[in-house]
Amino acid sequence: MWITVFVAFFTFIWRIYAFIVGRRDRSYERNISIEDEYWYRGVILPTCLEPLLLFVLDQSDKLQHLNNRFSVGSDSKGDEYKSYLEQFQKEKRSLVNRSIVLEVISSDVYSSVAQLFDDLEDAVTEHCAISSLGSDSVDDTRYEKYIVTEERFFTFLRDVYQIFVDQHRQIFPVKQKTARGRLWKTKD
Repeated sequence: MWITVFVAFFTFIWRIYAFIVGRRDRSYERNISIEDEYWYRGVILPTCLEPLLLFVLDQSDKLQHLNNRFSVGSDSKGDEYKSYLEQFQKEKRSLVNRSIVLEVISSDVYSSVAQLFDDLEDAVTEHCAISSLGSDSVDDTRYEKYIVTEERFFTFLRDVYQIFVDQHRQIFPVKQKTARGRLWKTKD
């Protein structure tokens, strides 16, 4: 008889423990899900990352079209590259201004992204300056300069995405259950 009482008492305690741990885990997961859903999927992604991807694809295509359009002896290509650069800088400023929402995550994230934008602008400016010279010496290196700039666009995009992924991992570490299935630990 005492064994039955002991087993019933142990089962009762175990159920209370499982209920408390389960409720705590669900509450933690819910809070993380709300923060993750709202900040990353509801604010950051549509405000910063999607326009950034469109910007990189659009600007890379425009620069490729501009490079393919002009021959070395063209007189108006300096004006075209200048016009492209002005338009690039205008869109870049717009994206940097939209990216101010990154301050919500971390000022380091915003400053890192702004620095990457400045580096990309420097590369595009240098490329436009070299490509608009119109001398015969540019003909041999024009394609190589474009490749560097196109790679720079996609390196920029990769670096920005990496900043977001790293920051996301810091804020929302990947959790996994231990062998018992109840306790949480951070996955390294």
